[in-house]
Amino acid sequence: MTEKNMHKFLTIVIPTYNRERQLIRLLQSIERQDAVDKYYVVILNNHSDYDVKEALSKAFSGDFLDNIVYYDRPYNAGGDYNIGSAFLFAKTDYLWIIGDDDEVLDGCFDIIGEDIAKYPDIPYFKYHIQTHSSYDEDLIISDIDEFKRHFYQKRFCAGDVLFVSNNVYNLRLAGDYVPTSLYYSYCSIPHALPMLRCLADKRPFVWSHREIVSYHAPEGDHWNYVKIATSFSTVLDIQAGADYATTERFFRILSQHFEPRDFLAECLKVKDKRYARYVCRKGMATLFRNRFLASRYCRFLYGVERATGIKALTRHIRNKEWLRAKRRQFIDSDNFLYRTYRKLKNK
Repeated sequence: MTEKNMHKFLTIVIPTYNRERQLIRLLQSIERQDAVDKYYVVILNNHSDYDVKEALSKAFSGDFLDNIVYYDRPYNAGGDYNIGSAFLFAKTDYLWIIGDDDEVLDGCFDIIGEDIAKYPDIPYFKYHIQTHSSYDEDLIISDIDEFKRHFYQKRFCAGDVLFVSNNVYNLRLAGDYVPTSLYYSYCSIPHALPMLRCLADKRPFVWSHREIVSYHAPEGDHWNYVKIATSFSTVLDIQAGADYATTERFFRILSQHFEPRDFLAECLKVKDKRYARYVCRKGMATLFRNRFLASRYCRFLYGVERATGIKALTRHIRNKEWLRAKRRQFIDSDNFLYRTYRKLKNK
């Protein structure tokens, strides 16, 4: 290792596909940290329809640009595999996978460096997304019972687990878990499978109370409930360790992130009725199998709308989206009531 690179401790791998503007925004947030001596950047270009290297050469220069390594796939390998294969491109013991449409927060590399020094024997770190942290100390989680307890205490939510960009891996210790992420990359959350393996092996990992990344909702085509039904449900295929009950409980906790009404509304958009029927049955048998009343009521409304065209189900969706938009507007306004709520929640 050269003198110039001897302090680099982190590899940032960015899987990307056709998001030039968002990718540049992310890299600008990394460059802004003025910490190029601490990390490498690897771009996994999933056969985008523009020249990624040329675009970044126009946007950046100097040591930051020289610190970027490119891998261009000869074809689109799919988002799940592009994320799962990120483990293979680490140039250091520590790996941070970041989605191309997110941004890092100021001070993120200091936070990660401090945690590495504080927890040298921890294989996996999970961080909070900006404005999502609800407590003032790190959680050391070592089994599925602790994971479930903290989840129901609202220390984190299923969306925090499913998120790609808030994971840092110590590959020196978590390297044995990488084959699981590669083999089951079709499950839509290959980046979260080291967490499942830690829970199954009763191996402690850290859920940090600190925030290192800002989430930006994807633009254009992205995951929807139909894709989730045919991929996320395969988490149940995974035998992580000797105790399969851990996999079932992990899946049951995360599946609460999905609502039967939203899922069935997506099924209504599928023109091929035979495929829609298959996906509907699969979703009911996996994602919603423990939510009997809600799923049966929504499925009845789905059947009425599919058969008659009357908006028995989807007429409710707009109201839900309106409420989400209002809640986001309330949070972004830095309202006094919201600040008070956050203070009370953090006590």
